[in-house]
Amino acid sequence: MKKFSFINDADGKKDGSIVVERSKKKNIDLGARVVCFLIALLIWIYMVNVNVVDKTEKITLNINVVGADILNANEDMMIYGMDKGTVTITVKGSNRELRKHHDSDYSATVNVSDISDSGKHTLPISIQLPAGANISLVSMDSSNVTFYSDTVLTKTVPFDTFYGKNAIMLPESEGYHSVVKSVDFVEITGPKQLIDTVESAKYCIEGDIRMGKSFSNCSLVFCDKNGDFVTYDAGLISYSSNDIVVDVLAIGKKEVPLSVTVAGLEDGEWFATMSTEKVTLYGDPAVLAEIDKYTIGLDSVMIGQTVEVVLTNEDIDEGISFGETPISVYIQINSTADASK
Repeated sequence: MKKFSFINDADGKKDGSIVVERSKKKNIDLGARVVCFLIALLIWIYMVNVNVVDKTEKITLNINVVGADILNANEDMMIYGMDKGTVTITVKGSNRELRKHHDSDYSATVNVSDISDSGKHTLPISIQLPAGANISLVSMDSSNVTFYSDTVLTKTVPFDTFYGKNAIMLPESEGYHSVVKSVDFVEITGPKQLIDTVESAKYCIEGDIRMGKSFSNCSLVFCDKNGDFVTYDAGLISYSSNDIVVDVLAIGKKEVPLSVTVAGLEDGEWFATMSTEKVTLYGDPAVLAEIDKYTIGLDSVMIGQTVEVVLTNEDIDEGISFGETPISVYIQINSTADASK
């Protein structure tokens, strides 16, 4: 870019001379362009090297079992006890290629469809790389998986319950619990070798049951002939939990005094003596909490007469009982006047 200007004479008048000055801006623009070009070149070289140079990457995959459904349908067999559930592989490829794929594009499988006998087996793990990718398998931390196969067995065993260490129960002095089960037997299915060891199924009752509680969809534990728990992998023994309901009934216990009423006699002219002064009631703890005594009503009894009253559970409100019945109570009606002499 050229810049034009006039030169003034000594009198401050323009003498018509022209001075041409060349701007330095052109040189500055050229230098900036060179610097930008060099930066862009360096970025390009870095990106090319990053995307092209090979690198390795570790990926952990779940091992999928293929053919188990065929094995079960054709041979009535099942597999269990796999010694590992995952495998870690190392793959190699360019950074660009590796970044194009996710872990879900890789898979690890074991094909069990050709197994025909029970026992212990070791089979190779097959790795599937992303289709069409320029990626290679370098290594894997394990090339085989070991497991067991067995025929499927269904068996019916007795069902019972027991109280766990975290069960909060009524103190013995306040009552006890009664368990009502919807079933007495449970049908279980699993590998024959395991099912043969099971002699009973049980449900562990836990939690606060002081006021009673109902349990459904119960998860069971299994015991051998000695009563010891059978250990096994989760899900290996199957059963229908929908049919199993356990109701824990809280049976409260409360001792209350006996009282007597006599129809036809005026209050204050008589009093009663009884062979027992108290009775123990059993039932819903919440209902028992509202009861402070049990009253025996007598009809057509004369002063001086002794009668036997037999208490049965039919004589008391529903949900409450005397426990073991009958209970005999001998009551004598006495004169207040005679007692004061």
